[in-house]
Amino acid sequence: MVLAPLYSDTSLDGFRQWLTKEVDRNHDGRISMLELRSALKRKGYNRATWKGILGVICNDLNHNGFIDTEAEILALANYAVRTWGFTIA
Repeated sequence: MVLAPLYSDTSLDGFRQWLTKEVDRNHDGRISMLELRSALKRKGYNRATWKGILGVICNDLNHNGFIDTEAEILALANYAVRTWGFTIA
């Protein structure tokens, strides 16, 4: 079974909105591996655990274990385009 990407066509603002409303469950302004993994799993992505872990590890520029700066959000958006099939305009 092939599932569609979460937001196959979205803007960068739409991606940020998805991060703040659906991914950041505790509303602390930071995206953890667990939060990203859970959001991807809720949307039906295969291997959501690995996608969440790698999504944070590969884009955590200050190495604090969270996606929490504007530069990291932009890096995660680019990562989502390259690896998760997003189209961000």
